[in-house]
Amino acid sequence: MKNKVLKISVVGLLTFFIGCSDSDNSIDGILDETTSGAVLRTIDLVSSEIALGDDDAAFTVILEAQDRLNGGLMEKVEVYASFKDNTDDGIDYGVEETFLYDLLPSDFATGPIGLPRITVNISLAQLLQALSVQDGEFNGGDQFEVRFKYLTTDGRTFSWENSSANIVGGAYYRSPFRYNVNVTCPFESSLAGTHSYVTTNMSIPGSSPCGGTVSGTVTWFDTDEDGNPLPEGTYRITDYSFGLFESSCWFDDPAYDDGAAVKWFCKNLLTLGSDQYGETWTYEIVSVNGAQMTINFASTYNETGTTVLTREGNEPWPAIFQD
Repeated sequence: MKNKVLKISVVGLLTFFIGCSDSDNSIDGILDETTSGAVLRTIDLVSSEIALGDDDAAFTVILEAQDRLNGGLMEKVEVYASFKDNTDDGIDYGVEETFLYDLLPSDFATGPIGLPRITVNISLAQLLQALSVQDGEFNGGDQFEVRFKYLTTDGRTFSWENSSANIVGGAYYRSPFRYNVNVTCPFESSLAGTHSYVTTNMSIPGSSPCGGTVSGTVTWFDTDEDGNPLPEGTYRITDYSFGLFESSCWFDDPAYDDGAAVKWFCKNLLTLGSDQYGETWTYEIVSVNGAQMTINFASTYNETGTTVLTREGNEPWPAIFQD
């Protein structure tokens, strides 16, 4: 069996007991850290993706304003946007942050717990116009960024750069003040199926190389274990390691746990979830030729290898992957 030390965290228990004493609209503890500051709590991140070819695409988020006076300190909220060109084509179309518009207190409505709420909807057309980005200058994998700045009536400002971790990433507030808006690619077909692999160059901590060459199959499902459809482009998988765990490297069960999945993101495969030891994995697509995809993979425990993954039925992988 794989020899790892599993640790049980008490953080969840602490969170439970602390959470039992918190009211939904009480931010006293956080405000103590920010000298009676202000936050924009994320109620619902409705849409943070823009699909290529969708002229109606938009970034949409529902925000709740919280300060010492239940929103009464708000003078305005400034909205900014920028563009990050991640496409490796030798030309950088990136645009520095640009002011979009102001949100005034009158733009907010009273929410269910008595605090101001607003639905912010920024269309792709608005982003392109404000940033002077043209069609053909943005592609799948690029990112827009939307940032908010909360200005108070006593002359202070609050945004991501002067907010604590409790505010930016906390389970309750989720108030990052800035959001990545990913440009995604249309899905040409489903990647679900039982695919064959041949894995080599395997290594684990303290034993490199190991396992020789292994072959087998891995299944990618487009439904959860109850048969319910998963979001388009997301696939439940049966083994992160393409046979490394079952090889003589570990003589273990496949690298898998509930929630193990991959997400098809343009020319990339992003892993979701973790294996039975809590380790996460990354996939780097090295090359694609017809039905064969070569992937370098690695875990956070430094288990690595290279696999050649052949699509079920020897069908070519979608054109976006092809070299």
